[in-house]
Amino acid sequence: MKRLGIDIGSLTLNAVLISESGIAERASFEHAGRIESAVHALLQRPEFSSFDTAGATGSLAGTGKGIIDNTLATIEGARHLLPGCRNVIAMGGQGFSLILLDDNGLQAQFAGANGGYVATRSTSNNCNIIFGHA
Repeated sequence: MKRLGIDIGSLTLNAVLISESGIAERASFEHAGRIESAVHALLQRPEFSSFDTAGATGSLAGTGKGIIDNTLATIEGARHLLPGCRNVIAMGGQGFSLILLDDNGLQAQFAGANGGYVATRSTSNNCNIIFGHA
């Protein structure tokens, strides 16, 4: 089964296609406010033209059938791709959030417009953040 996930952010549209073996494809488009055009461009790419199910999330996704809560999508994606994951830092065009997970899912979420707030809240909860890249 192929699952397409689309995140509509304030600056970009990001997509991932997940198969049973993991991430099959990923893409990112700057949408400049033209979200429909960005989705159309994504679906015109051969690697994203065939999937079994799809969902959308994000700050500009609106509401309605098929729209998934952004925090829930982040948690489920992290747990699927990194079993045993306990902490997730989500960074977008307009802010950061730190999500602390326990065995049942969301334990706490700290969000702010800048990294300082997230770093302060994480330190007070005995969670060290190391900034860098993989």
